[in-house]
Amino acid sequence: MGRTKEKQKRVGKKEDKQIRKLLKKIDNYKIFVDMKKDRETKFNARLMDHIKQGQDSLEVTNKNIPSAEFVGETFRPEFYLGKVAHKTCAVECKRLIDKNAKTKWKEGLSQALLYSEVYKAVILVFFDYTKKSNYYEHFGRGNSIESRFRKKMRDNNIHILLLKPV
Repeated sequence: MGRTKEKQKRVGKKEDKQIRKLLKKIDNYKIFVDMKKDRETKFNARLMDHIKQGQDSLEVTNKNIPSAEFVGETFRPEFYLGKVAHKTCAVECKRLIDKNAKTKWKEGLSQALLYSEVYKAVILVFFDYTKKSNYYEHFGRGNSIESRFRKKMRDNNIHILLLKPV
């Protein structure tokens, strides 16, 4: 008796195009210094609203979110792209401030790994409000350790985006 077969999670051409469009929309989203005190839910709502606007809008929702089950616990991303049956792409967001940046980084990363078992792709968004936008700067071009890590995650369909205030 062998292992039970798992359904293959393959990103098709149409889904890949949607995911790329979503990544571009999120990357173009602007956050501001005066938003630092806002709660994470407010950031998520604004980001979702931004994604739904314009000619290149996408259908994202935070209703009936397919969840990941782990050790008897239920985990849900902030919102997702696709229909419930397809589970195309989950979006998880974290606001980093100096006091909790390391904890939120680890929390976001572990959640993204869990969601990758359910969704075909995961986008992990960090709103970097640390001094000097420390995480954003370290993930910039030319930083080999962080760049290699980001690429390894991308190879597993986990995309890490960092946004700093303007």
